[in-house]
Amino acid sequence: MVQRLSVTPHEVGVEEINPGLGLSIRADMFTLPEANVAGLVRRVEIGNISSQSQRIEIVDGLPQVLPYAMNQWILKFMSRTSEAFMRVEGVAEDLPFYRLKVWPTDSPQVEPVTAGNFFFGCSGGRLHRVIVDPERVFGLAGDFSNAERFFSDAPLDLQNQVAANQTPAAFQTLTLELQPGQSRVFYAVYGHAESLAAYQAFVGQAACRDQYFEAKREANRGLIAQISRKAFTATALPLFDGHVRQCYLDNGLRGGFPLPVPGGKLLYLFGRKHGDLERDYNDFLLQDTPYSEGNGDFRDVLQNRRVDLFFEPGLAGQNIRYFFNLIQPDGYNPCALRNTRFAVAAPQALAAHCAEIPELAALLNTEFKYAELWQLLAGHDAADEMIGAILAAAQEVADAEFDRGYWSDHWTYLVDLLLNYRAIFPEQLPALLLEADYTFFDPTHYVAPRAQKYRLTGDGLRQYGAVQFSAEKKA
Repeated sequence: MVQRLSVTPHEVGVEEINPGLGLSIRADMFTLPEANVAGLVRRVEIGNISSQSQRIEIVDGLPQVLPYAMNQWILKFMSRTSEAFMRVEGVAEDLPFYRLKVWPTDSPQVEPVTAGNFFFGCSGGRLHRVIVDPERVFGLAGDFSNAERFFSDAPLDLQNQVAANQTPAAFQTLTLELQPGQSRVFYAVYGHAESLAAYQAFVGQAACRDQYFEAKREANRGLIAQISRKAFTATALPLFDGHVRQCYLDNGLRGGFPLPVPGGKLLYLFGRKHGDLERDYNDFLLQDTPYSEGNGDFRDVLQNRRVDLFFEPGLAGQNIRYFFNLIQPDGYNPCALRNTRFAVAAPQALAAHCAEIPELAALLNTEFKYAELWQLLAGHDAADEMIGAILAAAQEVADAEFDRGYWSDHWTYLVDLLLNYRAIFPEQLPALLLEADYTFFDPTHYVAPRAQKYRLTGDGLRQYGAVQFSAEKKA
């Protein structure tokens, strides 16, 4: 038996060739690009490598999925009670939509959940039957160690599944007849949609067509290749060339990619916090919108933007102004960076645009993200013109906070920004340094003087309570 793991910049695959069973099985997972929902596609190909025809009964999927509106605290400390809120809609149509019945808040105001997570399986233009009740597969094996019902002599019972008040599953089931040398492909999509209507619209667009998913697979491959092409190298070592492209891709995911938006601005979009999702001390936040962004740390974002000027000279001094304006009076920097927001000082100057879209006035009276502005104006005939005019009238708001501490190495990356700027624009560096509109970041915390933080203990001199909170600066 042969088992392989395949990892590329655009997808992950696992494969097993099992002569004993006379089967080859390969499953590839890739993200769903340029769709109105967020999704992960699972493409499974099963081949008959034996000399006889085979009839294969398949259950493929996940024994547990979390309905939308769960959060980390509920999952860790109230997972059993929260099951009373869970429900799965669309089971009879084989289009399950997972969400809590209402937002689980201790409040007299009951608020229904609009968005949801979803799953479906298909091939050849038709949906496969789904299983959302794990008991129908595992029977009494609640630890999922043995698929008792699946391996029993009785056929699977898919009628009257329990679709509420328990943690649901996401399986598809199908039966294949394969001749020697024949193979078949089927698909599953796991994702999130802003509403049941958006989910249904996506399914209608995909129409369960194999061609749709194969086209999305190629589009995803092409998108990743296009992004990493800026770091293209051609050496005698293909492994090195691939390493360089992957490093560029990883840097962009941590620091964001500078992308042109209407009006000529370059905005950093698509960045998110570094590290593995398994690091539960990291607070991962990611917008479920187009132009999605996530939170990040000062050091990580700056580290991964240091050389961006070589790839995008149009940035000029943008990163220098952004990061140097976050220097505190004591020389330290805030730890956490949030998504960049925009504020319009005089929204009334954009009254003509607000008259066309009434919701725009409310947005312009707040600090807003680019994704929020784009979503509001998307589809309007003059969307690009309106976005350009609004961004021209807006100021970027540096959204940062102390979070959890200070790091002494930040200043070295600030110097890197200056050195790289000098390498590209040596004649412009003096003027950049003499600009009069640099500011300081006024934090809620400060590093205490030595007399307040040094302690003499039985084990020697120690530094305790180095960082102090300033109550008068808390907004």
